[in-house]
Amino acid sequence: MKFTLEKTPKELKREVKVLKWFFKKFTDKSRCNISKKKRIVFVYDCKRTSQAIIFWLSNRNTHFIFNNKTEIILNSKEENIVYFNEKGEKELYNSSTAIKSGNKSMIECLTYARSVLIQIRAGVDIEET
Repeated sequence: MKFTLEKTPKELKREVKVLKWFFKKFTDKSRCNISKKKRIVFVYDCKRTSQAIIFWLSNRNTHFIFNNKTEIILNSKEENIVYFNEKGEKELYNSSTAIKSGNKSMIECLTYARSVLIQIRAGVDIEET
């Protein structure tokens, strides 16, 4: 099935709207660093739970956008955690020291993200809303 973003089938309107929002938000240069290689990153899976929207990206990152406007990006390659607080301020943590940071909001988000990823790895369906 082929279609343009302007002429989207009715059954895909919601998904396309989420993708437009996601790429509009993350093509903002203040949010991401573009390497010289300019590798295209795309969403290959997306789920919505009662607490977050979860994006699995082609660069092996997992991005959680929580209802309280905080975000966590888990970088499996470099073992880093990028956290955006409620004000949109970026904080970078090493995965081995993030829990010891004392940032309660980030720790709560990270704990939830961990539980979701464990459920998925175990083959348990995560709750969707």
